Amino acid sequence: MGKKHLYVLCSILVIIGVAVTSYRMFVLDFPALPDQTSETWRIETKIEFDAAGKQVKLDLQTPQSFGPYVVVSQNYVAPGYGTGSVADKANRTTTFSRASVAGRQAIYAGAVIHRVRSRGVIVEDENPTQQRSRFTGADAAASQALVFRLSERSADAETYTRLLVAELSSPPAGREAAALLGTNRNSRNVMRTAVRVLADANIPARSVHGIALEPDLPPRLVPSVSLDCLLSGE
Repeated sequence: MGKKHLYVLCSILVIIGVAVTSYRMFVLDFPALPDQTSETWRIETKIEFDAAGKQVKLDLQTPQSFGPYVVVSQNYVAPGYGTGSVADKANRTTTFSRASVAGRQAIYAGAVIHRVRSRGVIVEDENPTQQRSRFTGADAAASQALVFRLSERSADAETYTRLLVAELSSPPAGREAAALLGTNRNSRNVMRTAVRVLADANIPARSVHGIALEPDLPPRLVPSVSLDCLLSGE
């Protein structure tokens, strides 16, 4: 390699370094001076499951950004697994796969989240659109009965949703809730069922997920229901 090529390569590396540093300083507001500070968090989680000696495919979705927070970097530790990521405007989906594996498995995921100072109006997610519940047969009858009973005890969409979630979550569940949930009483199925019942009540909603952080405890995924009336501030 001649000197000319070396100079060109060095110049390209310098330009890349300056561009990355400028982006971190002026876009992400990373501190550049000793007396400057920034709001940055490192979140780590552990995913455990039991494999049955068959093919394994696990999709992990993480947001690219949410409000004033951006995900600066992500890393994973998954010994023996193939990994691949696909990103869109809102989320990054990372797929872990393995041809055959048995026993207790553990995958570690970490992310660095940085708070960006607002330089304008933050655009919120679009409000959820009205969905069809798709209940049929006995489930449709149970949903309609639950909608009618809770409508008499609620004043608006917010109170209706709180009553519905409590009805589906409280053991033992009522007859209609028991019919809709079946034997699957985990939080994910409760939220999925709540969204479908809300559709029968003409309340636009969608299931969303967040991370509940507690002192000295690992983060846990918490599903919840997002309402059109709550998102729009009515």
